[in-house]
Amino acid sequence: IHGKLEQMKLAELMRQSDIFVLPSFYEGLPLVLLEALACGNRIVTTALPGISELFAMIQSDWIELIDLPRMISIEPHPADEEHFIAVLARALTKQCAQLAHSEPEHHCPETIDSLLQQYTWEGIFRKIEQLYLTLSV
Repeated sequence: IHGKLEQMKLAELMRQSDIFVLPSFYEGLPLVLLEALACGNRIVTTALPGISELFAMIQSDWIELIDLPRMISIEPHPADEEHFIAVLARALTKQCAQLAHSEPEHHCPETIDSLLQQYTWEGIFRKIEQLYLTLSV
C-alpha cells in the first residue's frame, strides 16, 4: 500500500507493475483502468456498469472482469464475501500464470492499444471534432 502519490510517482509505480487490481463495488468510469493498461498492466476488476461496456468489444487475456457479489446498498452481502474473495484470488492466480508464460517485454495487445488510442487527447479531440462537424452541417 503506497498511499497518496504524486502523478509522476504513481505513473512510475504503474510502469514497474504487471497487474493492476480494482475490486471496487461502485465506481463511475474509473480512468485508472485505462491508465493501468497504458502502463502495460494486465487488469483484474469487478464488472461494474461502465467497465463492462468499455471492455465489451475487447477479447484479451489481459483483462479479467469479476462479477459483483449481491449488494446491500453499497456493500457486498455478507454471505457472498467469501465467494467473491475466492473468485478474485482465482482471477489473480490466472493473471500471474499468464504473466509467467509471457515474454519478459510484454506489450499491450493491439486490441487494447486501439481502445486506448480513443482516449488520448488526440482521440478525444477527433470525437469532438466529428460531432461538431456533424452538428454544424
